[in-house]
Amino acid sequence: MNKKIYMTCRYILFGALVLGSVVVLSACDDSGSIDKEPGQALVSVDGEEITILQLNDELSRARIQADQLESAKKQILESMIDRQLLMAEAKRNKLDRAPNVMQAIERAKSQIIAQAHLQSVFGEIEQPSKSEISMFYQDHPEIFAQRKQYNFTILRFPANELNDELESTIDMAKSLDDVVKWLDKNNIPHVRDKIARSSAQIPPEMNKRLQGKNKGAMFLVSEKDDSLLVSVDAIEENPVAADKAEQRIGMHLLNKKQREAAQAELARLRSSAEIDYFLAAAGADDQADSQSVDPLTAETDMNSLNDNTSLDNMLQNESIERGITGLK
Repeated sequence: MNKKIYMTCRYILFGALVLGSVVVLSACDDSGSIDKEPGQALVSVDGEEITILQLNDELSRARIQADQLESAKKQILESMIDRQLLMAEAKRNKLDRAPNVMQAIERAKSQIIAQAHLQSVFGEIEQPSKSEISMFYQDHPEIFAQRKQYNFTILRFPANELNDELESTIDMAKSLDDVVKWLDKNNIPHVRDKIARSSAQIPPEMNKRLQGKNKGAMFLVSEKDDSLLVSVDAIEENPVAADKAEQRIGMHLLNKKQREAAQAELARLRSSAEIDYFLAAAGADDQADSQSVDPLTAETDMNSLNDNTSLDNMLQNESIERGITGLK
């Protein structure tokens, strides 16, 4: 196995060290015994066995590519041995009884159990139907059937420099270069950059603004303390067929159903629970937070449609460039 895969396996295992230790340590009783997972033992570390089932669990969490699975097994097993040695040494030094460690164990344990309940709720959710997927495809042509690829040049300058004279210059400009010359002449600082975005990554307001625009079109966008003059350098048709999008849409809709189910379950539990806030101000803040926080700690990972962004992220994207807060 190459060095990159080796380091990935090691980092994944060590990155999960605390959580792995939580699972093992939380199974300890007062005598210090550990509930062993059944399965054929692969190795014994000072009498503590590591089984095939445990290795398979680590492999599934590491998400190793199928063609790299066999070569990854040995390295992951060695990392599990390292983790067992570190955990055993920590226990010999009674670090597992340190207040901060015990608190972390309890916190992780409660999160795991709470997530287990949510998973049971998710088990009742029906998979998105063909009609739901088809309707979603039709309702979002900018992401699929009418998807376009845009190349932009962005000219950024301070928003407080945008006066009537500059606006008039922009209106009469035949190209971005004309505006650059005016900015240089008036000693106004500016930065020029190029970006590429698909219509799937652009917010609805921007997509509407781009409708009917041709190569060379320019328009202003406001971004906090800056103004951005956006020039359309190129537009290419880049549609995604329905059959290619079906799986991704299904996953997105399932994620949405899971979020809604989790929020509904939390609302149900809160309505039937007796919750007493002992600090009125803190209670109000907590209540506000509880309404805005997504109860899911992680969403299903999925590849995007010919992009490096998931479909969920595409739908939540609110700018053609990170940081844009509004249109002008």
